Amino acid sequence: RKFLDDVVAVSFSYLSTEDGKAALGGTDPAGLESASDDFRSAAAVAEALDLSLMPVFRSSDAVPSAYRQATKLCQDWRDFNIHCAVVNLFLAQDIRAAFPSGDVIVLTGDLMNEFVCDYHEEIIDGVVYYPQPRASQTSRRRFFVRGLDAGDREIGVFNAFRLPVFQAYAWLAEHYMTVPDNILSRPDAKEFLNAHLLPAAVRGKVGKKKQRAQVGGVDIAPAMPCLDRAWTKAT
Repeated sequence: RKFLDDVVAVSFSYLSTEDGKAALGGTDPAGLESASDDFRSAAAVAEALDLSLMPVFRSSDAVPSAYRQATKLCQDWRDFNIHCAVVNLFLAQDIRAAFPSGDVIVLTGDLMNEFVCDYHEEIIDGVVYYPQPRASQTSRRRFFVRGLDAGDREIGVFNAFRLPVFQAYAWLAEHYMTVPDNILSRPDAKEFLNAHLLPAAVRGKVGKKKQRAQVGGVDIAPAMPCLDRAWTKAT
């Protein structure tokens, strides 16, 4: 916001069918009950930075028709990266639709979760999603960061829509990879490392840690089992 002109904040959320219809009818996104916690935080951050916010919404019913294309574009079969790629596909579709002929650069926050090992397993209906390696956090961090080389969940998906991606945290990889275990093990590691870099108006609007993988809040998003069923059927 400080160094670039014409910046637009973009945030995604799954919505219930009812809220999806309301959004199409022009209802203020702030009034949509099923919008994720992360979306609400993004809206608050955008307002604090005086940025316009472009919401991207889908219902979980949109997932089965998207996962084939997302899987091909991200060149990966792992469920976590497919979840990432599906969301990025929705974002890319709407960004390109909003700027059909313009040169657009997408800035993302990818890598921060890998740098701080901000992941945990999810158990839904007795099924374990995203099982974690039983290793020290520094070892897991190495696997998480190197694991991105095996997939193209951001750059590949956005590039398919002629949207080059700039992953700002990648420029600081050498610094973040030196963070020791005693900091990584802190439940507030992400806040501890980064909060002092944020403007005061933004600091209180940013979550202290990742709450749930690819969901955006403490709720259980219907998209996870929906994607699982679609993937199982395909395989």
